[in-house]
Amino acid sequence: MNVFDLLKKRGYIYQTSNDEGIKELLSKPTTIYQGFDPSADSFHAGHIMHLVAYKHLLNAGHKIIFLLGGVTGVIGDPTGKTKSRDLLSESKVRENIEALEKQARKLLGTDSRIILLNNADWLGESLLFDYLRNITPYISVNQLLNHETYKKRLAKKQNLSLLEFLYSSLQAWDFLHLFEEHDCRLQIGGQDQWVNILDGVGLVRKARGTEVFAMTAPLLTVSGKKMGKSEKGAVWLDPSKTSPYEFYQYWVNTPDKDLERNLKLFTLLDLKEIARVMKNPPREVQHFLAFEVTKFVHGAEAAEQARQDIPTERVTRADITKKLTIVQILVRSKLASSKSEARRLIEQGGIKLNGQKITDPEAKIGKKDFNIANTATIQVGKRKIVKLVVKNGNL
Repeated sequence: MNVFDLLKKRGYIYQTSNDEGIKELLSKPTTIYQGFDPSADSFHAGHIMHLVAYKHLLNAGHKIIFLLGGVTGVIGDPTGKTKSRDLLSESKVRENIEALEKQARKLLGTDSRIILLNNADWLGESLLFDYLRNITPYISVNQLLNHETYKKRLAKKQNLSLLEFLYSSLQAWDFLHLFEEHDCRLQIGGQDQWVNILDGVGLVRKARGTEVFAMTAPLLTVSGKKMGKSEKGAVWLDPSKTSPYEFYQYWVNTPDKDLERNLKLFTLLDLKEIARVMKNPPREVQHFLAFEVTKFVHGAEAAEQARQDIPTERVTRADITKKLTIVQILVRSKLASSKSEARRLIEQGGIKLNGQKITDPEAKIGKKDFNIANTATIQVGKRKIVKLVVKNGNL
């Protein structure tokens, strides 16, 4: 099967500039690139879909250019933003790029067909002269004004800086450079990057008279939220930012309707295996999905531990005798960052002790709350749970 057809069957392809042209391109080894904005020092769960797609492309014999925006990242992509982004310092962008490169190598391996590049290597040298002389003659202001983000900002009289206005032309320059230096003829990215990628396709066509191609993947949501986001922010791939246990819990709470989709997009299982797995009860499929994605990111050992473990907070007999408050337990176990947050969570009905909702902010935990094994559980929402264990003996 042509890898184009495989990606389409797995739901990865949302839109292309030329289906037949890309399918023909992918029928033999070629070079593909995707750019990443180094706005953080870790990838998040939404990026896994692209990393899995890379594995399929590599298996089909293609090369992947993994481009990090050392220059464009300083500006920040304005796509979909209603106001100017805070500009990152050059030193922060460099720190983020180093962290992302390390993470990419860990997840993708050391295959020589994976090329990690930084656009500061060409956009950062003689940028102004090269840009003015060799790029801007091919950039149409009329076309830029048709960008949906720009049109909305201008219509609402929201500020649009010249730096933001020129962002997509710098991204287009990336495509031209990679075409010239690496014979790269296909750029991929998220659905929200469609117009930016097309600007690159247009620049290569105008400047070099050659057709190159664009292909995007869908932007996925879970319960109306962008994939990779939770109540408190992104679900990071860096274990120091999102623990393997929390990461596992994110996937194990996948809605039933999204299970097959996520197995196709976020795992390397073949389609026949996915069809077999989907015959199981939804809860089993949720754990299967969580294990496979956690294994891909953190390894089999961490995935197995995440599947079995519940974080533990040890309490003493003295704690129980004095009747430690639920608020104190929440803070000690890091289920809440402060006593005020703990009280708010209780008042909002978000806390359960042994499966029973706690409504009193002054509630305490005592001997009666522990089972015969001297354990109890305290839970925040659907995902976070801590097991309370009595230290050094029975109650």
